[in-house]
Amino acid sequence: MSVDNEKLFVNLCELGDILDKAKIRWCLTASTLLGVYRDGFPIGGIQEIDYLVEDVTEENKETVGKMTSSGESEHTIWTFKDGEEKVEVQGVYFIGDVAYKNLVDNRTLIFPRECYGTFKTKEWHGKEWPIPEDTPKWLESYCGDWQKPQSFNWNAAKNLKTLGDVLKIKNFEELMKL
Repeated sequence: MSVDNEKLFVNLCELGDILDKAKIRWCLTASTLLGVYRDGFPIGGIQEIDYLVEDVTEENKETVGKMTSSGESEHTIWTFKDGEEKVEVQGVYFIGDVAYKNLVDNRTLIFPRECYGTFKTKEWHGKEWPIPEDTPKWLESYCGDWQKPQSFNWNAAKNLKTLGDVLKIKNFEELMKL
């Protein structure tokens, strides 16, 4: 494992431990999930996880509050002690049969709610990591043909919708038709 990947591993372990202690469910997401699931190691230059907003309570909200926000969206950037290493942390909300995470402005990524219903684990570097129960369905929603390496940008994701549409329609299949 390279030095950069070792830092990634240590940072994700630290953040996972913090969220586990706060009893906030979380899982690997985006290119981190894709790489660990498909290739056996994270891909991309950023480390990404999702957490379930419904698990945030009065008792543990300080854990989430310690993350520093970019000020533009519901996702936050967790900065580690050295000030350089960061993990992108995105809160997942539910409405109808849709799981969604508000990104920047009115742009929102949607997933089938059942992808976040329960998590399973995937081994990477001697540790078990939480991932969506139906990871292939999650990845198909996010990047289409996820099984072959290709260039990808979330701005082109087929599950990128507007928050207004999500709050109005509340149905995953109907939203995917837009």
